[in-house]
Amino acid sequence: MSCGALSHTPEYSRKYGARYRREHSDIVRVQRSESRARHPEKARSRCTKWRSENQEEIRIYRAAYNNSHREQNSVYSAKWRKENPTYSSEWSAKNPESRRAITNNYRSRRRANGGTFHHAAWEYLKTLFGHCCAYCGRRMKNLTQDHVIPISKGGWHFSGNIVPACQSCNARKGVLV
Repeated sequence: MSCGALSHTPEYSRKYGARYRREHSDIVRVQRSESRARHPEKARSRCTKWRSENQEEIRIYRAAYNNSHREQNSVYSAKWRKENPTYSSEWSAKNPESRRAITNNYRSRRRANGGTFHHAAWEYLKTLFGHCCAYCGRRMKNLTQDHVIPISKGGWHFSGNIVPACQSCNARKGVLV
């Protein structure tokens, strides 16, 4: 094998490229930054693709980061809440359905029944029922989530255990199965 043929093997190119990037990290950093600035859509799609292919790695990294920076995150959160005292109540007033979904998910986790049921799933379920109460059949604007098997009786908080119900039917049913 001649010397020129050696330089064209993939293994050699990988090793040489890695060494070059290590030894010239400042130059490579500037070149990459300029390339991203010239081709933002290409950089964005590459980043999106990487994120979708590495979701588990990202989840593990974030969990490890949050665990190692727990005190710092706590201080930052307390400072932010102090500087923005009305944000949470304003957001809740603007997004009552999302707030209700968050509260229901939290209550289910606290009772350790398991399951999650997000706002998008609730909207889909209401559409499936034609925005009508599952019990009396009346078409209502404000439907509530009724657990067929109540959470207090061990029911899960997921789409197979939830039906839309008007406030009066949901209150009348109470904890009955």
